[in-house]
Amino acid sequence: MRMTENRARAGFIGLASAALAAAALTAPGQATAAPPPIDPVAKYELYLSGLAASGNAGASETLGEFRNLPQEKKETFVDYLDNPEMGQALGEFISDGIDEENFVTEQKRELYGGDVVLESEVNFEETDDASTGASTMGAVGVQGTAGDKRAWYTVYDKIFGVKVTKVTIGVNYTTSKTRTLKVYSAYAAHYNYVPFSEFSHSPVQKWISADPGNNAHGETVWTGEWAGSEWSARQRVWADQDGFKGGYLKDS
Repeated sequence: MRMTENRARAGFIGLASAALAAAALTAPGQATAAPPPIDPVAKYELYLSGLAASGNAGASETLGEFRNLPQEKKETFVDYLDNPEMGQALGEFISDGIDEENFVTEQKRELYGGDVVLESEVNFEETDDASTGASTMGAVGVQGTAGDKRAWYTVYDKIFGVKVTKVTIGVNYTTSKTRTLKVYSAYAAHYNYVPFSEFSHSPVQKWISADPGNNAHGETVWTGEWAGSEWSARQRVWADQDGFKGGYLKDS
């Protein structure tokens, strides 16, 4: 991901919550007392609680994991969220020198002594095995089967093991036992539990690569903002009759 300075940041820790920003109503002549500040850890829990209350299952899971951290790690966690250098570091999870022919994909990178981990995950599902009718979830490299398939490639940002962002690119396609025949669709998905950061993506592209590769491809370009900086990264997945072949997230 490419990161560039955009504008002065309005940090998560530095912003008061809306509830505290509202002035308290008091009777005439009555003194008003400033509300006690909410510490950054409590603010982040309120942020996740609001998302979870709206039915966001991922936020509920992240909230539970965050609450299980020791207090010291919670405080460091929210410091990372508000740190522009952290945003820059996360934006540098790119696969330099990607070798698409040999399917080289970066799997994992650790930052800040392992406090922060950027990790990729691959999945493959055979949705219609013409010979047996079986459906195989998560099997990478089921060789030489005809039918409908899908493959997807995900990159997570984790802080102390808690997933805070996710970007996914996936492709739905069909094959014979030896060739990719058609790409039905490709799709992109994400979640983002970093306050005041934003993610969006370009229209998703799909195609079959030329021989000898003959892979179903899906691709999108993600753009976003973190702590006043902007980033841009291209994410791609490719697969064939044998399943997942490769994927990357790299500087666009």
